Amino acid sequence: MAPTQGQNKHTGKTIIAGGISGAIEICITFPTEYVKTQMQLYPHIAKNGSMWIVRDTISKHGFTGLYRGLAPLFYFAIPKNAVRFASVEWIRNQFRDSKGHVSATQNFVAGLLGGMCEAVLVVTPQETMKVRLIHDQLSPNPRFRGFFHGASTIVREQGIAGTYKGLIPTILKQSSNQAIRFVSFFKIKEIMLGDSRKDFNRATAFGTLNRC
Repeated sequence: MAPTQGQNKHTGKTIIAGGISGAIEICITFPTEYVKTQMQLYPHIAKNGSMWIVRDTISKHGFTGLYRGLAPLFYFAIPKNAVRFASVEWIRNQFRDSKGHVSATQNFVAGLLGGMCEAVLVVTPQETMKVRLIHDQLSPNPRFRGFFHGASTIVREQGIAGTYKGLIPTILKQSSNQAIRFVSFFKIKEIMLGDSRKDFNRATAFGTLNRC
């Protein structure tokens, strides 16, 4: 079925879908985040390589050891993706013409601004909490009794500003990431489905296969 002319996407559904997908994503990919953070915090460990860190962690703490420090990323994953997809979709809705089209340049701008929103509202404090909590859990005498105790202690000692260290680099990183992500996504979608306004479903999937 052809897309409705000028139809806007439902932002509420986008928030829910983005939030759930974010939570699933971080649960699957967190071990790589854990290894990366260890290599950044401890150069003497980094020289042994990522696979050594994986084997060493599992031998000492079991497989679940690769999930130490998951809490801050999990708790922030839902709002991060909700902010990302909701802001991008809202901006794209403002760009739509009378036929519902959004140009590649407009998708780039929507991704850029969406990345800025998520960097300011979620990602910068998330990264601060993640690094501080993982570092604390790996220390001989951890101070924090969990995510909420750690987060409240950091805010109490350093204020909200303390969670926004590295804001500008994070904005640059997230805005460029999402600009490239969304302009690429909608261009690939247009190539596969013939129209970026269409959504992936059983009918469009079979149509794409038939064109191959």
